[in-house]
Amino acid sequence: MTYPDGALFEGWWKNGKKEGMGKLSFTSRQVEYGLWKDDKLATGLLIFKDGSYVYKGDWKQKFGVAPG
Repeated sequence: MTYPDGALFEGWWKNGKKEGMGKLSFTSRQVEYGLWKDDKLATGLLIFKDGSYVYKGDWKQKFGVAPG
């Protein structure tokens, strides 16, 4: 699905929401990849356009959750 801002989601859907494995690519070339639950990234990677990852793990809302 392509959003009005140009972001592209490729992955699984359930009842019109992102659910299961998927990848959300932004026009800035930032990518969120992993397991989606109820339209939100539950666990996965945040990858910057240069290929480095910034965060790997569980997510709460839109921001990564620090371990521990």
